[in-house]
Amino acid sequence: MFFSEEEVHELIERFCRYVKVDTQSDPDSSTFPSTEKQKLLGAILAEELVSLGAAEVEMDSYGYVYATLPSTIDQKLDIINKCIERQYMGR
Repeated sequence: MFFSEEEVHELIERFCRYVKVDTQSDPDSSTFPSTEKQKLLGAILAEELVSLGAAEVEMDSYGYVYATLPSTIDQKLDIINKCIERQYMGR
């Protein structure tokens, strides 16, 4: 098995926490994100990144979460920058 039974249980618990967050957009809003409640998921993810050992974790005013992940190897490599954008439906 790729994941242990304990890890699978933790993944399912995390997923269930994420889907409970109300991130519904407001199609009549002119702000981004269209509701403040959409930022709650970003705040949860930022807290979890900190607890997992990520550095420089921050969430901007638009709800984008940024973090630096520690290296898991001793070899020096080029930095890879991957920006993952949460898409807000109805925008």
